[in-house]
Amino acid sequence: MKSDEIRRRFLEFFRERGHRLFPSSSLVPHNDPTVLLTTAGMQQFINYFTGQERPPAPRATSVQKCFRTVDLEDVGDPTHLTFFEMLGNFSFGDYFKKEAIEYAWAFLTEELGLPPEKLWVTIFEGDEDAPEDLEAKEHWMRVGVPESRIFGLPKSENWWGPPGESGPSGPCSEVYFDYGEDLAKGDPAEDPRYGPGGEEGDPRFIEIWNLVFNQYEQSRSRALTPLSQRGVDTGMGLERTAAVVQGVRSVYETDLYEPIFEKIRQYTDVRFGASEATDRALYILADHSRGMAFLIADGVRPGNQRREYVLRRVIRRATREAYSRLGMSAEDVASLAEVVVDYMGPHYPELTRAREKIRRVVTTEAARFVEIYESGMELLESELSRFEGGHLPGDVAFTLHDTYGFPVEITREVLAERGIPLDEAGFEKAMEAQRVRAREAARGYDRVVAAFRDRKIESRFVGYEREQIETRIVAIEPVPDARDEVYVVLAENPFYATGGGQVADEGWITLENGQLEVFDVVPAGDYQVLRARPAEGQSVETRAGERVTAFINRVRRQQIEANHTATHVLHWALRAVLGKEVVQAGSYVGPDRLRFDYRYAGKVGEDELRRVQELCLLKITENQPVRYYTTTIEEARNLGAMMLFGEKYGDLVRV
Repeated sequence: MKSDEIRRRFLEFFRERGHRLFPSSSLVPHNDPTVLLTTAGMQQFINYFTGQERPPAPRATSVQKCFRTVDLEDVGDPTHLTFFEMLGNFSFGDYFKKEAIEYAWAFLTEELGLPPEKLWVTIFEGDEDAPEDLEAKEHWMRVGVPESRIFGLPKSENWWGPPGESGPSGPCSEVYFDYGEDLAKGDPAEDPRYGPGGEEGDPRFIEIWNLVFNQYEQSRSRALTPLSQRGVDTGMGLERTAAVVQGVRSVYETDLYEPIFEKIRQYTDVRFGASEATDRALYILADHSRGMAFLIADGVRPGNQRREYVLRRVIRRATREAYSRLGMSAEDVASLAEVVVDYMGPHYPELTRAREKIRRVVTTEAARFVEIYESGMELLESELSRFEGGHLPGDVAFTLHDTYGFPVEITREVLAERGIPLDEAGFEKAMEAQRVRAREAARGYDRVVAAFRDRKIESRFVGYEREQIETRIVAIEPVPDARDEVYVVLAENPFYATGGGQVADEGWITLENGQLEVFDVVPAGDYQVLRARPAEGQSVETRAGERVTAFINRVRRQQIEANHTATHVLHWALRAVLGKEVVQAGSYVGPDRLRFDYRYAGKVGEDELRRVQELCLLKITENQPVRYYTTTIEEARNLGAMMLFGEKYGDLVRV
């Protein structure tokens, strides 16, 4: 049975039993900013389980795309995955253990045709807080599981929740498939450590379905009280289920990965079994190709923070294996992600819509990493050629990471392959020294600003009226640990500071003996502090009181103004199409681009986005004049002006 058929049968089975079909939610959780990525089918339903929202139906079923970062470093063997699909059925105060167990048994034995004698079960064994789950045990025995194949496990294995310090929680019951006694490390009848979920991790058993029974409310003191509305949350991994149904030991041997391997064979003659290193490369490419495609389709882009860094690591790990082990290019890696679009797109339309974006993002990131990898490996090999045993010094790994952008994770992998340990303590010491330098730089700025304030400096912003002005320097201090850079305050300042999502102006200050280049402006209470350095090729001296001419980069200012106005137009268009509930939640306005973040309860479809775009283009082609003036905040409200996110307004405002 193909995986598509398993997916289809699962949804149809539960639809016939009164479950409402829900599409997969995004890998980027929409209702919990504390969670990095979606890791379980129940995440989109969490507010129904906690009682924060009323569910639209008492029964639900879904196939949820999931991504678990905890397994990222382990991917490269026949078992571990980062991206996977979770088949789930859910009850919100409707049915409970009896029906959940009967449904699971019927689907596995009747729909999938798994031999009943191959299915083993675990239940919660009980502890001082909650009793053994005899109710679940009774229902499993009623459907046909003998007591000899039911094992009790502790709370660490068979208990879920609460999702925070308090909330719904309850026991779990897991279904395992038995691959046969020939794989057994021991006899579970004699020693439960060799049973399903046992401490020995016997390869004979593989978990395929987890049933969670939310029946308690756990307080902050860990006290349990019965819930008035009990719930069921189950999850069955499609990849493992496909392996069991298709009679293979590894998820990578299922039809879910064959299109990727088929594409890889077009680029290389390497096959499984050639070497441990190339097997590892094939597993990583198979998993990461799926992960990168789905992450990008859900709006994640490579970066250095949170989920953006997860995507960057996934692309870089895949590229390193493809490039160094299999002789593949950055474009080849991108083509693997496109294969995922081809065969998964029918089930997840967002992949198809993002095809070009996926290809472009992966190609760009992979090509950039190939350059980093080549230069980094050259330096690392140079260091290793002088290696005389022991640990590789941590400062070497830090230099590769900090100066050349060579990820320390890759350094660790290269060293592990050669049996060389990294001086982790030395690396962390170098990282902490860098953090200290950053904190001291920030404190240095704070000290300078505090010194300026002690002098009761007066400065007036004239950037709305003037782009160039003759003025004088009222305060100047060197930037700590930054040669030739200075902090400057002008009596009259035409430079706009960073604020409200908009970047600062840049420009120049002409002195008696040269010119300073202004490259940053930060607000400091009632005035702005300019950060400047001598113009290229110049060595200048200046002092407080000197008369100067300050002028902004006018072309850059106009580019920023255009994107600033475009942000307002976009906000207006979104509210016109989606309604007044659209609320701005953030923005970035620069000379080259803009970003507009907003809050909106519903989902925005392609047609709505197209209407927003058309309205924006229409407003631009009208070529209306942009007017601005200062008025009272009451008058601004009467005119219908929108107050932007997180902004503080005085009595007078600029409209």
